[in-house]
Amino acid sequence: MKTMRVRFDKAGRAKYFSHLDLNRCMQRALRRAGLPVWYTQGFNPHPYITFALPLSLGCESECELMDIRLEDEATAPMPELAALLASQLPEGITVTDVWEPVMKACDLGFARYRLEYTFEAMSAGLLRSRMQSLLAQPEIAVTKETKHAVRRMELKKWLEQALISVKEDCLTIELTLPAGSSESIGPVCVDAALAQTGLSPLFCRARRLELYNLEMKRFR
Repeated sequence: MKTMRVRFDKAGRAKYFSHLDLNRCMQRALRRAGLPVWYTQGFNPHPYITFALPLSLGCESECELMDIRLEDEATAPMPELAALLASQLPEGITVTDVWEPVMKACDLGFARYRLEYTFEAMSAGLLRSRMQSLLAQPEIAVTKETKHAVRRMELKKWLEQALISVKEDCLTIELTLPAGSSESIGPVCVDAALAQTGLSPLFCRARRLELYNLEMKRFR
């Protein structure tokens, strides 16, 4: 038995796949590709598949990771495995690499995003002014609802380290956010922070660029 980690892009219409949709999609693709996937034991066996940090609905990604467990140790070379799986996937999901996992899921610590906001009839000067006033606040706190509680999230440190650019009526923020088991902040929290300054974008494009471990090394 061997565990393999598959890295893939999720973009275009595929960004509207829910986590459950994606799970079903991958199960079908693995079955059609004829890969010797290990099935769980029990009353309802299913392929062993796990995803690192499931993506929010509507968010694109260049760094989705899926672990699969194969029964046959003498499986095809990784490039062939990647090609087999890629040939069975729908538009918007593209396999970019396959390797044997180096890090565990519990090592996951951070994720980098690019957030692009478009506003109606708002000058670049006004956007810069609003962002400056936001960053000048002593704290930038938002609330995040979970299944069990409402948590207070502090974003000031992460926004101060972000790359922020303004062009006409567009605002781009590229930043790294915590994504570990103890603390996790997603793009929706940044949306909430912007709303505190009265910024209401017509459109937002969120894209996850990379995943890192707790030491800020690329998650492998």
